This record gives sequence, structure tokens and C-alpha cells, in this order.
Amino acid sequence: MGATNFEDYGFGKDADVAFNSCVRQAQYEYGHDCYNGTISTVQGYYVHDIPTRADHLKVADLVWALYEAADMDVKYSSDRVKIKELQWPKGGGVPARRWKTRLIPKGLAVSDLLAMVTSIEKWESCCALRITGTAAQDKRKQHGWKGMHGDVYYFFGLAAC
Repeated sequence: MGATNFEDYGFGKDADVAFNSCVRQAQYEYGHDCYNGTISTVQGYYVHDIPTRADHLKVADLVWALYEAADMDVKYSSDRVKIKELQWPKGGGVPARRWKTRLIPKGLAVSDLLAMVTSIEKWESCCALRITGTAAQDKRKQHGWKGMHGDVYYFFGLAAC
């Protein structure tokens, strides 16, 4: 069987409540099949804090890029990561592997990103980011959590399918 990426937003007084809520919702919508391609196929999570002003989706995109890259195709510095990625030329042709530089959000270290990468494992665990600031306010409004006490979490990882 294979794996697919998933992402889910959860809310609760702590990460356990938010995770269990996401799992229950996924089981309600997709059933209890252990290959349904949702958060319900993983056993747990690791919570990682990100800086308040960091965009959680950009952090997740960077984590996925590091997850998919081979160790020899990544160069690290204190504020940026260079990843050798496959790029297709405009109008067709043969793809080439070129270095692409991605900035690391301020307040986040390379070791934090590597910890997030290692927390993504099919069947076992996913990555959870606690969202704060305006992004959390937007998600509260979008999901009907406005005015409730608790934190917003962004879960992402590999689901069995």
C-alpha cells in the first residue's frame, strides 16, 4: 500500500484534544479503514513551536521539501537552505536538477526543521504546529472556533492509502 500527504486543522485546550478531534472527524467522513488516506491512519504527533510571525504553510512546505530531498542534495546555512530540485524548462524539454534557495523563517533554526522532518512517518506520527497570531484568528473564524478557549494546531504528515 502507498502513502499520501494530509493536512488538518484542529482546535482544543491542548494538542491531544485537537488531534483526537481531527481523527474522529476523519473517521466520521472516511470510515475506520486503516488505508483511508487521512490523519486517522497515524498513531500520534510531535508538536513543534514556530515563531509567531512565521507562516505555518511556508514552514510545512519547507519541511516537505527537506523530507523529499536526499541528504547530498541539501546545503544548510543559518538563515537559508539550498535544495537541489528537478526543474522543467518552459515549453518542454529535458528537466535539469538545479539548486533552489529557500529562506528559513526568522526565529527558526535548521535543527527545528530537521526535527519536524523526522517526526513525519507513515503509520507512526505526524507533525503538529501550534498556530498563533493572525493566522490562528483567521482559522478560528473560518472553522467556527471564534470566542472559544483553546489553541489552533496544524497537523500534516503521511497517511496510509
